[in-house]
Formats: sequence, structure tokens, C-alpha cells
Amino acid sequence: MTTNVVKPTFMFRIETFISVVSTLFFVNFISNRYHHAMNEDRLHTLLVCIARALQSEQRQHAVSAGLLPVQWTILSYLRDANRYSNTPQALAEFLALTKGTVSQSLKLLESHGWISRATDAADRRIVRLGLTETGRAQLGGTASSEWVSAIAQMPRAQHAAAETALAQLLGEWQQTRRGRTFGVCRSCRHFQAGRMEHRCGLTGEALSEEDSGKICREHEEPVDRSDQPALA
Repeated sequence: MTTNVVKPTFMFRIETFISVVSTLFFVNFISNRYHHAMNEDRLHTLLVCIARALQSEQRQHAVSAGLLPVQWTILSYLRDANRYSNTPQALAEFLALTKGTVSQSLKLLESHGWISRATDAADRRIVRLGLTETGRAQLGGTASSEWVSAIAQMPRAQHAAAETALAQLLGEWQQTRRGRTFGVCRSCRHFQAGRMEHRCGLTGEALSEEDSGKICREHEEPVDRSDQPALA
């Protein structure tokens, strides 16, 4: 004869409570993972849209100047590059192209008188590229007025938060991919600000105010800007 064991009511309630809590915890865990993934996808989509919009503007600028997009990008790069970054090797890294491909574009731009080449005074193995006044005239203005206006419409707190978030994202990408960011000198972890002059903590060389506004091949995003030393 089989005997049915009846559990006490409070035991049944405890097991039921544990089961419900476990289910809710699992559902919440899955939901959080889903929304986290969705937020990551959304952020990536926004970055792709911004990149596409910028590339479209670059193409429009290039066409209006009678240039190919890559030629306009080279001129733009040489306008903004500092003395550590104005070599064919650095340019090829910036464009993510082979030196042979970049060399053909450089020859064409040089034939138009838009760029110049010079042997480095300290190391004659290094060739320095420069932008001529004629080449600078091909570029016209710098940032698009539409982008400048859009950024100006952002509240100051949002502007600062967006800048911080994008800088952190770029730094994480650099560490993961071991890629070069080619960021502005003054935003680099090696940049040491001073009253009379600035200095590069990586090379130990002095930097002018103009230098600090140029993009650099050796640029690295700082983990914490408050850790950066200042010169006296």
C-alpha cells in the first residue's frame, strides 16, 4: 500500500517562494543581458551613422575641389599632422593603405604642386611631407558648419559627457586592436602642459601651442587626465 507524504504547508510555501524568486531572477538576468546587448548595438549603429555622414561630407568636399576622396584626405592630413607624423609611413598607417598605393597619390599631388617633400635635417633617411599654400587652398575651410552648429546646440554637460565617452571608447579600441588613434596632441597621455611651453613626455621635446593642436601618430588616450603632470 502506497502512502502519500503530505508536505507541511509552510514547506510548500517556501519552495514555491524560492521557485518564483529564481524564475524572476533568471528573467531579470536575461532581460538585462538583452537590453545591454541592444544598447551596445544601438551605440555601434550611431557611430556607423556618424562615420558615414563624415565620409559623405569628405567625398563632397573632394568632388567640389576636383579631387579624389583619398587625395583630399591626404591634403587634410598633412595640414593637421605634427612633425612626428608627416612621413609617408605615418600617412599610410593613417589611411590604412600600403605605402605603394599612397606613393602613387603623393606623386600626383606633388605634380600639381600641392605637397612638398624634404629630407629630414637630423636623419636623412626620413622624408618629410608638407602642404604647400596651393594645396592648402584646395581644402578651403576645416570643420563643416553644420557639425559645428550641431555641437554648439548641445548643452555643456552633454557635450563634456559625449567627449569623455568617445575618448574612452577610442582608448579602449586602441588597447584592444593595438591601433593608432592619431588624436590631437594636447589630448594625449604624454602631453605635459606648461605656462611658457609644453612638452612631449614620450620624446622629451618641447611643444609649441601650435604643435599641441596637431594630430600625432604617437597619440595615446589617457586613462585619467587628472594624472597628467604639468610643467612649471
